[in-house]
Amino acid sequence: MIKVNYPLKVVLVDDDQDSLDLMEAYFKDNPTTYLPLKFTSPLDALEFIKKNEDVHLAIVDINMDEMKGDDVLEKINEMQNGMQ
Repeated sequence: MIKVNYPLKVVLVDDDQDSLDLMEAYFKDNPTTYLPLKFTSPLDALEFIKKNEDVHLAIVDINMDEMKGDDVLEKINEMQNGMQ
C-alpha cells in the first residue's frame, strides 16, 4: 500500500500566466487535498521537481517557447523514475 501525504503537490507549467492562474484556481478549491505550484519557466519547474521528489502530478503546456512540453515530461519521467 502506498502512503500519500496530503496535500498533493501539483506542478503547473505554462508560459501563459492567465492559463496558470486558471489551473491554480481549480486546485485551490481543495486546499487540504492539493497544493498547486505554478511555474512559467519549464526549467524552473524541472529544478523544483529535481529537489522535491514528492511531486504527485505535473500539468504541462505542450507549446512553450523555452522548452516543449513533451520534452519537459520526458525529463520529469527520467527524474521521477516513471512518475505519471
